[in-house]
Amino acid sequence: MYVAVREELRVMDVLLEERVKNYLQALRTLRQRGLVVLHSSNLKKALNWLLDVARPGKCVVVSPKEVVSECPEECLCTSPGVYERVLGSEADVAVIVTDGLLRPNLLAALVGVVVSGGTLSVIAPPLEAWNPAPPGGSGGYREYLLSVFNRAPLIFWACLDEGKVILERLVEQSTREEGTVASLKPYKPLHGTPHQLLSLALTADQASALDAFSAFISSRNRTFLVTGDRGRGKSFLLGLSVALAIKRGAIGEAVVVAPSPLSLQSFFKGLTEGLNRLSIRYKTRRAHGDTIAVTGPWFRVAYYPLEDAKPATMLVIDEAGSVGVARLRRLSWRSGRVLVATTIHGYEGSGLVLARMIEDVLPRPIVRLQLESPIRYSSNDLIEKWSYEAFMLKHEHFKVEKLDGVTYTIISPRILATKPHLLRKIYNLLALAHYRTEPDYILTIMESKEHSIHALKCKEEIVAVADVAWEDWSNPPGGYLGLKVLSAHTSKALKLRGARIVRIAVHPDVQRQGLG
Repeated sequence: MYVAVREELRVMDVLLEERVKNYLQALRTLRQRGLVVLHSSNLKKALNWLLDVARPGKCVVVSPKEVVSECPEECLCTSPGVYERVLGSEADVAVIVTDGLLRPNLLAALVGVVVSGGTLSVIAPPLEAWNPAPPGGSGGYREYLLSVFNRAPLIFWACLDEGKVILERLVEQSTREEGTVASLKPYKPLHGTPHQLLSLALTADQASALDAFSAFISSRNRTFLVTGDRGRGKSFLLGLSVALAIKRGAIGEAVVVAPSPLSLQSFFKGLTEGLNRLSIRYKTRRAHGDTIAVTGPWFRVAYYPLEDAKPATMLVIDEAGSVGVARLRRLSWRSGRVLVATTIHGYEGSGLVLARMIEDVLPRPIVRLQLESPIRYSSNDLIEKWSYEAFMLKHEHFKVEKLDGVTYTIISPRILATKPHLLRKIYNLLALAHYRTEPDYILTIMESKEHSIHALKCKEEIVAVADVAWEDWSNPPGGYLGLKVLSAHTSKALKLRGARIVRIAVHPDVQRQGLG
């Protein structure tokens, strides 16, 4: 009996391997990206099995070191705490190996690494035992994440221990898009941009924007503003643009400001590749493996932390939404030329309102460009659309004509887990107000036992929302922030239980009407 059972499992593994290979081949044929979710009690063995089946040309693995102690050959490996290091890289297969927690930020970020025809893969413990949320939560996130997987348009979801396929879904052949981002026709410059630089552009959008920058540095305009969604190559474009400015002798010193050196590696890649093509000598300076400065005979381009940033002949600001409006105004108006990039949608984005505020405070005249084309996958990529919906990465403006029959409700985490359209409305309103709300906020409102969502609804629209955290002294330090501040003014606070408003937003169309 034992031999027969072992033989049956071996046959199931062979069948599972064949189905995975067929799924991966179908993705390459469709030129679509897909999702692979594998459950196993042996995570390292499952990773090796997947890589052996997929045989990727380029591979990225994000895993705790205690789970995968040795990086698989020819893979770029990092830990979940510093996954930003892989942003800007490309992979046929990006794998997240987790023994428990699976952050929404990590999933949303790794989607952008995968190229057309590739896969984002998640390897996790057996389904019945897996809790992707932090311990001690209310359990809403697990339910939500499984429903997110279930809604994926292209997915292969299986349990390796049992050799069982949970879900397999492929799109119809009609969704295939002829041509990829690699099939770029030569761009004819209108403003004398060197062909050596234009050949580095990954999309027609980038080539056109680089040519527009060539005209910008010959004009009297002060600000060059680039916007767009995630994965459009904004940072790389800024790097190419600075290389062109160096070639034209328009830079002595350039100060580069960003949330961290990690987020600038794509910028410095564009800069150094551009300098190489233009045959300009340079030296790079690194810190902890990250490029932080590039210097040459007559120029210096260096990263500065937000608190140390200073005005310069040329100021480069990547992800302006993270800089803050006041600091942005102070730095930009005291600098010569200003190059700015900001993501409107996505967790590193500025949000709809803040994007408009950024444009209002920048020195004029402004040249504003928007990059539309993805650089690693086709414009009709279904997994990008899925990730935008699942992790609340894209927000749209909506109007409220008049208040009619406003009702008050408390929305529980369980309701949000089963009704994602409500979660989307909440995120949308927060982004429309002024908040930069990351995917990880899903964990906060679905798992925290102290947080509750209060909303005002007008018909089917949520017109006001407040995230309220209940506090008392029995909670950990993060659970009584408001009370701790209050206790500095009165000893009575030591006996109180309080409610702290973490976030509050009212739709701009109906503000100043008492809803807040």
